[in-house]
Amino acid sequence: MNIQSGKVRGSAPRRKQGGSFGSRLAAAFRIAMILALAGGLANAYIFLNQKIAETEREIRTTRSDIHNTDREIDNLRIRREQFCAWPHIRQAIARFDLKLQPADPRQVRKLVIIPPALAPRVSVASRPPGTSGATSVTRWSQR
Repeated sequence: MNIQSGKVRGSAPRRKQGGSFGSRLAAAFRIAMILALAGGLANAYIFLNQKIAETEREIRTTRSDIHNTDREIDNLRIRREQFCAWPHIRQAIARFDLKLQPADPRQVRKLVIIPPALAPRVSVASRPPGTSGATSVTRWSQR
């Protein structure tokens, strides 16, 4: 038999049963940090899920508001077309007993914009005294 002194393979060295107070405190601190980290991650996950749910709720209400506003716009557009139609105008004339008369020729003004190429060329010497260029253009636009 071959008996040798020393380490036996496969056996771990013996440690003290309790360990020192500092090593116990360090282990407790590590466990507390791991639990705090896990709790913080769980809290952040819950917080973000709540924010996502609130945002989705706001999106749904905003979409509903937009849909209702679009329907109101469509209804107002239809009502405007109905009010501008001749049958409605005729009924309003009859209801309020409006006597419509043609416009007086003095009430009608016509504005004509003459392009510079077609505008009459009036020299300063050919204008009557006391008139400006604006009156001559006004005279031409009233013709």
